[in-house]
Amino acid sequence: MTYPYYDYKGVLFPDIISRETLDVIPDYPVRDDDIFILTYPKSGANWMMEIVGKVMKAVGKMTTPEKHTTWCFELQMPGLDEKPRHVLAMDSPSPRLIHTHLPRQLAPKMVTNPQGKVNVIVVMRNPKDVVVSLFHYDKMMDMEFGSGDLETLESWDAYATNFLEGKCQFGDIYDHALGWWKMKDDRHFLFLKYEDMKKDLRSAVSDIAVFLDTSLDQATVDSIAESCTFNTLKAAWGSSDNAMKKHICRKGHLCDPLSVELGVVNMAFYEYKGILFPENISKDTLDVIPDYPVRDDDIFILTYPKSGTNWMTEIVGKVMKAAGKMADPEKHVTWCFELQMRGLDEKPRHVLAMDSPSPRIIHTHLPRQLAPKMVTNPQGKVKVIVVMRNPKDVVVSFYHYEKKMKTEFGSIDQESLKSWDAYATDFLEGNCMFGDFYDHALGWWKMKNDSHFLFLKYEDMKKDLRSVVSDVATFLETSLDQATVDSIAESCTFNSLKAAWDSSDDGLKKHLCRKGVIGDWKSMFTPEQNEAYDAKHKLRLEGTGLEFDFE
Repeated sequence: MTYPYYDYKGVLFPDIISRETLDVIPDYPVRDDDIFILTYPKSGANWMMEIVGKVMKAVGKMTTPEKHTTWCFELQMPGLDEKPRHVLAMDSPSPRLIHTHLPRQLAPKMVTNPQGKVNVIVVMRNPKDVVVSLFHYDKMMDMEFGSGDLETLESWDAYATNFLEGKCQFGDIYDHALGWWKMKDDRHFLFLKYEDMKKDLRSAVSDIAVFLDTSLDQATVDSIAESCTFNTLKAAWGSSDNAMKKHICRKGHLCDPLSVELGVVNMAFYEYKGILFPENISKDTLDVIPDYPVRDDDIFILTYPKSGTNWMTEIVGKVMKAAGKMADPEKHVTWCFELQMRGLDEKPRHVLAMDSPSPRIIHTHLPRQLAPKMVTNPQGKVKVIVVMRNPKDVVVSFYHYEKKMKTEFGSIDQESLKSWDAYATDFLEGNCMFGDFYDHALGWWKMKNDSHFLFLKYEDMKKDLRSVVSDVATFLETSLDQATVDSIAESCTFNSLKAAWDSSDDGLKKHLCRKGVIGDWKSMFTPEQNEAYDAKHKLRLEGTGLEFDFE
């Protein structure tokens, strides 16, 4: 994670847990009917919270368990919690379900020396699986909310060593476990093992129900156990809109090795009319897009992936804003309108775009044969900008981008990522998402003489951005003076946008720019690969009038 750590009484904490919170928690007012769940990180906290909530709901003590629940009550997540969670929990209805990762010496005194009917459930997990799970979790959370820079992320060897030495958040796992184990004979405490929950969840649910003084028949116990299996919860949380929750579950294996099954950003691919698409573009979407209702003043930006999509979208938005046609371009823009990103888009983007104000800026990576008919055969004033980039730089950029995105949203296991040689071969053969590069380029190139279309090259944008901005402004029928054109060009240089996007909180946007260099392919291509690409390039483009710059 990107949060800095500090030492508090010999234990490391991230700064989302304040010293002021740690100072007051020992005297925290515990209620007689509170249920505390105590765990070291990645030891089944959320799993146990779900089970306890369902048990209490089944006996009628919690109609809506979420209203009674406080996860990790020592935290205050920036942007999520207006106050520290232990403060927010003061307003929660009884019985409260409160979770903490705190070691015993820093926990509320009324938990470490409980009176009355307060119940405390401690879940423990073997430290070897904990460190592996915590390693993967921290990586994913850093990619989601932090820098996401693969070069600066801590290696497994370093992480494992620090964990072994107790140099990790919430302190040494053995100190944590043995601290709470001192309460093993106290009637207020129930100790459970993560491994036992995996092996026999029904027995664990039954033990929890008895401990909480509830009476459940076997059918109800079975039902709760079935709804709380690891795989059931993983499926529910994995598709959650909550960016924190979707990373809670990874494998949950016992004796899990440090490895991950890798798909393409954890997404399957399928073939649609001879072209490969990731599953976040549905067949239903591809079926309806040809008949998509295009507005007379729409501006479409068409690109193959990694060919300057977001760059051109920024330029068009700034031109339209300068001309007074868009006060806030972001409200008019729909990126890659065929997508529906899990956890980001509640509906497919082409549907969401229906509510965008005019004039809309709509981007797509779709080949011509699958695009809206009102774009492939445009009428009225609709404008279409096509940006193309030489295929050698495209494949290199695409390769690096996919590696980063797989690490961001899929796997951080670099050993399982597709090699450059395999990737370059697949791209050359057209075995890649959005299909063969040349099919895509030549499909749109058929529209080169249509007045609704403007064709631009990525390489020209790099070499003379001011001329490109001027051409775009003229094409969009706007009147901008040279000073405005210069200002837009200056704000949209590759380096300016890269700096802005690299520091973005958007997990997708911060990986958009890498180098943007013309000829970067030379750093990756072998002589044999270069020869193979040149041969296909000549075969496909000879006599078409379409040319690319490779230097």
